[in-house]
Amino acid sequence: MMIFDSIFTSRKEKKLARIAASWWAGELDGHHADRRVLFEESLYNHLLKNEGWDFIGNDYDPSPILIDAVRDAGICCDGYMFSGDGIFPRKTSMFRQGTMITVKVGYGATPIVITPIPRKK
Repeated sequence: MMIFDSIFTSRKEKKLARIAASWWAGELDGHHADRRVLFEESLYNHLLKNEGWDFIGNDYDPSPILIDAVRDAGICCDGYMFSGDGIFPRKTSMFRQGTMITVKVGYGATPIVITPIPRKK
């Protein structure tokens, strides 16, 4: 699989995409462990193509970017309710505001910040 990488994509954008893809790969259900690397690289690639993304969710109506990455990794899915299909163990949402990424795992959960990238002075 070729990784989308453009001279026009900033290092900050690449770092955010890598953090998000790696986090989602870690959330992949255990019986898909053999697909984690493929999934992570595919999601990273899709995130770079969709620079400026602000939300990824996996519940009743999974984000298209997540559906594409799951399919690219060879994981069978019908394109709906990933948390119920055993692709991801819980309802999960990821939000991006600028350089800050937060995740919310489970119903009624409190969002957790997984990054900000420190700004250079």
